[in-house]
Amino acid sequence: MNTNPHRDDDYLPCQDYIIEGNDSSGITRFENEGKFYFSFSENNKIILRSEGYSNEAGRENGIASVLKNINNEGLYHTRRLPDGRWILSLKAGNHQEIARSCPFNTEEEVLVLMPGARKRATSQINLAAVEAGSIEQEGISFADDSSVGQNVEDDYMICREYEEKISSKHPEYSDFICFKHENTGKYYFAMINKNNEIVFRSEGYPTTAARTMVLSRCEKTEKFRRE
Repeated sequence: MNTNPHRDDDYLPCQDYIIEGNDSSGITRFENEGKFYFSFSENNKIILRSEGYSNEAGRENGIASVLKNINNEGLYHTRRLPDGRWILSLKAGNHQEIARSCPFNTEEEVLVLMPGARKRATSQINLAAVEAGSIEQEGISFADDSSVGQNVEDDYMICREYEEKISSKHPEYSDFICFKHENTGKYYFAMINKNNEIVFRSEGYPTTAARTMVLSRCEKTEKFRRE
């Protein structure tokens, strides 16, 4: 007797999963011809889709299993379909497939959906948004003095102060300078480009540890962007 709440291969075409209304975890639930489906999306892109479940309880169990295992790279497998296209399959600990990607023409394309690759892509998107000015990143200001003085709680110095410290290269990160300013007694950093121009600058931090924490986060984000 088959106790599996969904058939072995009961996936809908990918376009049927494109439905608005995903929750905070990226899950979208919907019903199609009496069966219950879900998908997992990230950055408005469907990453995984489910088969059809005969009841909502079965679907919720499937969702719980996907969310439990979604960041475990060891549970992902690529597979070539009979038509020659490729999918990325997520399996539970019992080796049963619990969700799969949409099909792509090459294996390289589905590997982009792996957790590590998605994380890098998300970092690139966030950095691009920061650079475009559509989102703010706390403690960071881009090389423009126009905002200085507009908020009395800001602790940025004018760009010239950072430019005068352009030779104070970070010992590990060649794209950054770091220094303690003699007038404020606080610790600063800035990112520079290949022409030794300031890209963005930090606020002043009371300790080197506080500065290092933010600088390291910025360096990792920039590293993801370059990869």
